[in-house]
Amino acid sequence: MGERADPGEEGEEPVAQALVDRHRLKGKVRILDVGCGKGYLLREFKLLLPEAELVGFDISRHGLADAHPDVKDNLFRYRAQDRYPFGDKSFDLVVSLGTLHNLKIFELQTAIDAGERVVVGVNRFTEGEASPLVAGEGAFLSVPETVEMEAVHRLREWRARRDEVAVAATLGGFWNYEALQLQQLHKHPVVIPVDRAGVPTYDELVLVVREDEAHKRGEELRAFLQALTRGEHEVRADPAAAAALVVKANPSLDAKLQLASIEKTLPAAVPSVAGKPFGWQSSSAWASFGNWMFSHALLKHDPNTALPPFSNEFLPGQGI
Repeated sequence: MGERADPGEEGEEPVAQALVDRHRLKGKVRILDVGCGKGYLLREFKLLLPEAELVGFDISRHGLADAHPDVKDNLFRYRAQDRYPFGDKSFDLVVSLGTLHNLKIFELQTAIDAGERVVVGVNRFTEGEASPLVAGEGAFLSVPETVEMEAVHRLREWRARRDEVAVAATLGGFWNYEALQLQQLHKHPVVIPVDRAGVPTYDELVLVVREDEAHKRGEELRAFLQALTRGEHEVRADPAAAAALVVKANPSLDAKLQLASIEKTLPAAVPSVAGKPFGWQSSSAWASFGNWMFSHALLKHDPNTALPPFSNEFLPGQGI
């Protein structure tokens, strides 16, 4: 678990307001933020609910040291995977926006399923606010019910072809992390990469920047990408040293798993086009992925009629 990236003092306000409205919070309610980072979400709750009792914890010493002064005294250092030091029904609302996905699979039971504790969106509430990606003006993403039904049907067919004892569970996880974690626990997972399931390959991790900012601050962007490239080269040269730095920053992580994950991920970081620098994106790959999304009715509009701008020009040695 690491510190949540806080966008600024006002960055969490829409989230806090939505939670207050959704759960009709008022007066002297008690709110717990698991993985609170610097406490900006709790600070926004404080502005909306001045009488509320606010508590937060995080594993990051840096985040807590730089916490917002309005709520700093309400925060403490603690691990989300440990049994929480509170009795049942201690809080009216428990939130965790950027923590649970960082826990090991077997730690989640302790984190979200103890007694009467309720973690919003995980083990009690099954409905949420409509996503702006799929609803309202400007929505562009569409997920028809048939897509989910087809996926369930394929899963049932696949399981029917296998030994039911051998197939105890199916989950969506990272091939370069959860799969390795299960292997280290001697669970023998079967990994099906998305490209073998019929989905075109695509760049999963991308940097997003406003186009006007890229033009105005191109030198800074280029320097940042150069630094990323140097980091990738150093990790490739000494994966063990890189894993040690990760564990040093977050001692709760398993050193063996971090090293295995880095070594498993490195081949995927090599550009698909030979001779191109780290971070290179292929326009044909994006077009293929866009066509697949549109053909399966996952997008309302054909993305290839107006591809969002992307560029390789700021990568080291490019655009010069």
